[in-house]
Amino acid sequence: MKRILFIATAFTFAVSASAQNGGIIKLEKGKKYKVENKITTNNVTDVQGQQVESNVDVSVTYNVEVADFAGNRYTIKSTLSSVRMKANMMGQEFNYDSDDPSSSGGPLSVGVADLVGKQTTIVVDNSGRPVEEEKEKKSEVSSLVNQFGSADYMVKSVVIALPSNLKVGDTWNVSDPETAPVANNITYTVKSIDGNVATLAFTGTTKSKTTVENSGMEIHTNSSGKVEGEVTVDKSTGLVKGNKSTSESTGSVEMMGQEFPLQANMALETTVSEVK
Repeated sequence: MKRILFIATAFTFAVSASAQNGGIIKLEKGKKYKVENKITTNNVTDVQGQQVESNVDVSVTYNVEVADFAGNRYTIKSTLSSVRMKANMMGQEFNYDSDDPSSSGGPLSVGVADLVGKQTTIVVDNSGRPVEEEKEKKSEVSSLVNQFGSADYMVKSVVIALPSNLKVGDTWNVSDPETAPVANNITYTVKSIDGNVATLAFTGTTKSKTTVENSGMEIHTNSSGKVEGEVTVDKSTGLVKGNKSTSESTGSVEMMGQEFPLQANMALETTVSEVK
């Protein structure tokens, strides 16, 4: 049971502070970008009075292309190019590297390996809101694992629709639908502007509701907490240059008719660079 709980809690880290509001994004057709996400988490689950701790380090890299722009809609193609994961629980270490065939077959590779190298396409309006996403057969693992290859998840990491006439001290609030697998309610404040780069500080709350399938068994995870961080943005385009955040959350893991308390801490760092 502890091994199954480890698999469930290992994928509770996908939190992305997003911002879709009254502003617009201005991306250039044909531009290509490399997006790197580095995630570190510490999860503690109470199993019948025993504290089960797991630590997970994840590096995820996307290749992104602005394929088209027409009628105020962008067509964006995203390819998950690599995933590296390292996890530790109760003295046992687990590793997965999508570039290393010898690491496949372990508990961290299940479902994720099928997503590496696959391209997804999303259409967003000029405020960064998804209009439609290419529908593909989803991994049997979980909605969070599927987000690794989701163009929607990538877009939230890469662009922020900024209000017009941005100035230091401006503050605004944005939120995701409550029905979203990961729903954020974030307040942004313009900390500084240096030339064309704006630095935004943000704080807010996050809620997550996911389902993991393991050997035909459904494992439900519910959590909520707070997030804070800082993001740098090209204020003329809305393109994110870098993002650092931390979050703390509490919740539960439900399986086999039992519910186990969960605590999680996460640090996320995102960098976006143009590919010439």
